Amino acid sequence: MQHPGSCGAFIDHAQDFSHKTTYRYRQPVSLGPHRLMLRPRESRDLRLISSDVAVTPDAVVTWAHDVFGNAVATASFQTLADNLVIDSVTELQHNATAWPSSTSPLPPFSTPSDIRR
Repeated sequence: MQHPGSCGAFIDHAQDFSHKTTYRYRQPVSLGPHRLMLRPRESRDLRLISSDVAVTPDAVVTWAHDVFGNAVATASFQTLADNLVIDSVTELQHNATAWPSSTSPLPPFSTPSDIRR
């Protein structure tokens, strides 16, 4: 797909990402607050469509942004648990000009002549 006004190919792609982490303990433990960084920072060419985080055992999940603009969740637990499961599903939209484009300068390293443009 060609982006209007550009010389290079344009990427317009939606993608779902799933991540599940499971911790198992020999006996019930007290869980302190957990800092979760489960989704990428949005930019002009990367847009967050949806995000869902499920935590077991039940937790109060709060969201904030750090000084770099990253979305950071904190999961706080009230009960003892013999396992911890963090399950995240994120849908992203990526819109960007493919690199290298026909207008990109040569890279700052040597490439074999058969792959140069």
